[in-house]
Amino acid sequence: MLASVAQAAQIATAMPPSVRVHGDSRRIVGRATRHYADQQPCFRASAIRLSCAEFGYASIPPMNRFQASGIHLGISLVIATLVGCLIYFVWYPHPYFQVAGGSNLMLLIMGVDIVIGPLLTLVVYRAGKKGLRFDLACIAAAQTVAFLYGLSVIAQARPVFIVAAFDRFVPVSASELDDADLTAAKQSAFATRSLTGPRLVGAKSPTDAKDRSDLLSSGLAGKDLEKFPKYYVAYADVADAMLTKAKPLADLAAKSPTNKAIVDAYLARSSLPIDQLAWLPLQGRTDSYTMILSRTSKQPLDAVAIDPW
Repeated sequence: MLASVAQAAQIATAMPPSVRVHGDSRRIVGRATRHYADQQPCFRASAIRLSCAEFGYASIPPMNRFQASGIHLGISLVIATLVGCLIYFVWYPHPYFQVAGGSNLMLLIMGVDIVIGPLLTLVVYRAGKKGLRFDLACIAAAQTVAFLYGLSVIAQARPVFIVAAFDRFVPVSASELDDADLTAAKQSAFATRSLTGPRLVGAKSPTDAKDRSDLLSSGLAGKDLEKFPKYYVAYADVADAMLTKAKPLADLAAKSPTNKAIVDAYLARSSLPIDQLAWLPLQGRTDSYTMILSRTSKQPLDAVAIDPW
């Protein structure tokens, strides 16, 4: 501590008379101080070290605003990459990232995490600035709140069930299911919102007259069969009915040259003969795809970017 005080005294000796250094070396005052510090880089660095390390303030390594913004950007990229893997590979596996509108939501969260935070750091950061730590803490807090809000929106919009009903497949998001309806599910597997990706299920219309009437009324209000877990069954229970309504994949390919190119690319990847494949619509929130089914296993195999309507 004595050595540091002596160092401060030596630095003060080299200053113009208009600059005063108090006896305890705790404050450097006067307008000329800032001018002299700007003209003498070695003094500026020494002053920063003295004010931070010797006088009880937490140290911020000297850097310019571009370096600070770059560090902030790097941290944001790491967080965004980890969250992106969760979203793209777990919550929204192919093709539901496009079908359920995950791409638009991802742009929202990336805009908040990657752009706004580092940009604000670039604007406010200045080495030695009074209140810099408070400014950076406010930016971090605001970015964290916005990031968590965006992540919660994406989590609520994630598809938790892919419901095979009537003549199509319908993704059902977490926010579209009421807790009371989940409780009424006949199987425990249908009573929770999956956190590990969407589950493939079937749905059967009720046979009771009152239930059919209630379903018709709710359907007119926008809440159709796929949003009632009590009508969910294992996909195997509806596989035959779905395959009966499916159409030959060759017919879809013949509709346009674009369709043919997409179907040919799928056939090249799968190495399956086209006469063993059929298709049904995959109804999406933003885009609708075509679900390809196997006539032998009766299972959905993949979805391709062809509008089935």
